[in-house]
Amino acid sequence: MRRPLPRFLLAALCGGLLWPSSPRAAQPQPAPDGIARLLQRLEQVVSAGDPGRYLDLLASGSDTAWAAAFAQSIVRPGATRVVVRERDRIPLTGAQPGDGLRLAVDVFTEFNRRARLATWRLDVVRKAASAGSDEWGIKAQETISSFSGLNRLALGPRQYAAKDLVLTAEDLELRLPDGVVFTADADDGPTVLVLLGRGQMVFRPTPATEREQMKIFAGSEAIDTTFTAAFVRVSPFTLQGHIARGAMTERPVDANNAKAAAAIFREDNAKSFSVNLGDLTPDTWSLMPGPPDFLAEVHTRRFGVLTYARSIHEPEDITLFDRAQRRNISLYPSWQKLAQRGFFYGDDDGQDYEVIHYDIDAFVEPVRQTIDAVARLTVQTRAATLTTLILKLAESLAIQSVVSREFGRVVALPVHNQNSFIVNLPKPVLKGTVLGLTITYRGRVAPQMIDREAIALGAPGQEQEVEEPRPVLLEPTYLYSNTSYWYPQGETGSFATATLRLKVPPTYACVASGDPDTATAETMSRASMPSGQFVFRALQPVRYLSVLITRLLPVRSEVVGGAIDDGSTNRDLVLRSGVFYRDVQLDSFASPRMRGRTLPLTNRASDILRFYASLIGDCPYPTLTLAVVERELPGGHSPGYLAVLSQPIASTPYEWRSDPTSFPDFPEFFLAHELAHQWWGQAVGWKNYHEQWLSEGLAQYFAALYAQRLRGNDVFGGVVRRLQEWAVKKSSEGPVYLGYRIGHVKRDSQLFRAVIYNKSAAVLHMLRRLLGDEVFFRGLRHFYQEWRFRKAGSDDLRRAFEAESHRSLVRFFDQWIYGSRLPRLKFSSRTERDAASGRDTIVVRFEQIGEVFDVPVTVTLDYDGRPAVDVVVAVTDAVTEMRLPLAGRLHGVEVNRDRAAVARIEK
Repeated sequence: MRRPLPRFLLAALCGGLLWPSSPRAAQPQPAPDGIARLLQRLEQVVSAGDPGRYLDLLASGSDTAWAAAFAQSIVRPGATRVVVRERDRIPLTGAQPGDGLRLAVDVFTEFNRRARLATWRLDVVRKAASAGSDEWGIKAQETISSFSGLNRLALGPRQYAAKDLVLTAEDLELRLPDGVVFTADADDGPTVLVLLGRGQMVFRPTPATEREQMKIFAGSEAIDTTFTAAFVRVSPFTLQGHIARGAMTERPVDANNAKAAAAIFREDNAKSFSVNLGDLTPDTWSLMPGPPDFLAEVHTRRFGVLTYARSIHEPEDITLFDRAQRRNISLYPSWQKLAQRGFFYGDDDGQDYEVIHYDIDAFVEPVRQTIDAVARLTVQTRAATLTTLILKLAESLAIQSVVSREFGRVVALPVHNQNSFIVNLPKPVLKGTVLGLTITYRGRVAPQMIDREAIALGAPGQEQEVEEPRPVLLEPTYLYSNTSYWYPQGETGSFATATLRLKVPPTYACVASGDPDTATAETMSRASMPSGQFVFRALQPVRYLSVLITRLLPVRSEVVGGAIDDGSTNRDLVLRSGVFYRDVQLDSFASPRMRGRTLPLTNRASDILRFYASLIGDCPYPTLTLAVVERELPGGHSPGYLAVLSQPIASTPYEWRSDPTSFPDFPEFFLAHELAHQWWGQAVGWKNYHEQWLSEGLAQYFAALYAQRLRGNDVFGGVVRRLQEWAVKKSSEGPVYLGYRIGHVKRDSQLFRAVIYNKSAAVLHMLRRLLGDEVFFRGLRHFYQEWRFRKAGSDDLRRAFEAESHRSLVRFFDQWIYGSRLPRLKFSSRTERDAASGRDTIVVRFEQIGEVFDVPVTVTLDYDGRPAVDVVVAVTDAVTEMRLPLAGRLHGVEVNRDRAAVARIEK
């Protein structure tokens, strides 16, 4: 049984689904006249609907019984239009050179309003043995893939008057008290409704977090707004279930209404479920929504066009999307989805396969931004049976061929506007099968910015970091990494090993993910950079592959000793498996103007790596390349084996002290943060966008820990205070668990950094104060070792800390990670004489106003003539009191002077 179209295609509602256009994957050379004539005759046979005529196309010696069965399955009466297009050809194994070809052809067959698309493999041979014969016949045939669920939709000739009509989907109502409805029908009934008139859209998301995002977008927890038109797409089988009440009565067609409905249909029908069949047909064809799916394009007066989508195949299947601004306003799982899988999920859940190794040869011309490459992928299947793979690759890169080690040449269909292509296997493969795919491709692809931790300029409204006018010409740098899709890769970026062989033009060098081999190290050590091949091997798994190309000069190479076992590092931890390293080979390079700055940065990097390794007990990768490049603003990018640090040039006109990730008293912050990503974000990945804080928050807190080690408690206290200030100021923007969507509605990336970076780091500091240093760091080591080279979630981190602390942390994570509210505390104190000891004491009291949190708060006792004393009080109940002995004459009492508690405190 052949699988339906992949869920990626069926569920891509809001982005506008387009069928693969005519494949760039194998543009055939001009066909010989004989092949063209054979395919023309094949078109005529399929058009005639007579399977018997197919046998006339066969070459002598063909298996006629097999061909007859094939013809019966693919030649059907009633076709109104047939198009056959050759997509690929290779020499036929066993045939004399020039006398046999294996063709891949697309066959598009229309049956009035329905159509079928198939890809066939045809083995063809010359019919006559005489030299120069150009008559060809079919020797063998096979259907590689097929899909018959295509519909050509058009508005019907009928108009309906709507009276008190209410359409519903989960958390959505479309009310049309008095209006007009037109429909477009499929064979099984209406699948499109176009609503005209003054209606009301009510969208009230169930999750509290989504209601908070709705307040940011619309000013209230629900959207309740008028609309002038709506385009609704559903399965014909479930339409009646979406009509809550009201009636539609047929009326004579009004020309103005019909014209307005046709305009809405033309505008909205192509946005979702529509397919582009390239050179097979100029018409617009559509896929049929699945029974649970529902789509509404609502033309509101206040917000423009809002798209509500319910797509059951997605892990978060309810979406409200702002088309004009391309913003996800709401994104969450339905009650049905939650019942199926629970609250937590991973992007890899349900994936059909994973890539376990990459072997890539690539020539990159950075100035022209071109790549000419061959990528060999080792793929292991996870689905019970698999016939189709979807791989990511930049759409601008043309696929020349895809060859399977097991099946030979296979067909690849690029997916329009999705940076993806589909590989069709000729037959199903079972779970656990290891496949080899070789993809040859070339084309232009733009590099990406060094923007993982880049500071943004400008006010809200600039979601992406932008290049500002430069006062001086910067050294060009070209980064190809996780968002540029410069190599074929799995849909969700599973951990994999890799070998990269890279060539660049003269005067350029490159650094990349992996351990540089001896030849590369020798080339990189030269003062001049001749054109040559650079080889990098990632024997430890990495989440994605990155390449930086620029002019680079060597700075230093050294072995950094780390992971010193003090007797407690591995005590009571989970069983270690895999390869662990105590040392890391650190190689540093710099663009010419940055070389003077890079030596002290290299010295600092050595110390940072040594410190982090001592905390965790491991260096995840045996080598690390530090590349320092120039930019107007500081930033960085840190894939496995590689850390790219952008440093501001001396003449930069920009100021960034007001950014959440700026720590004026700790200029080493960016370096410390980037190096921490080798552990957090790379060695331990995150399961989905909600979990990005596990990378950024832990890297941020490790940078703070290094500030404490390098510059002492005063600087560390300043870093903590800055984390807390931003956390308190911006917590209302959403919970840490909201991931990239923090600031997304407002298009303000500072909000993202304030919450995902700073608040999550402040939360980790509070957790450390609640658990104590020994338990906290043991929990981190437990988490790291358990999830090393895998993708983890917040619940996994919680369980690691619970295992080491022997206490429940459910409430702590529920409030600080999944919630956005802050504790409100009322503080008071009184002095008393302790009857038992006869000594003066002070009783400190915290009363929580409203919701009860777990929050540690520092109480500072100021004495006359002696140092102040700090006491951490774990506030975990509605009322918490602690009696503290006094060590002298008390001058005063302060609460949260260190600003380590993310809370609002009243006295």
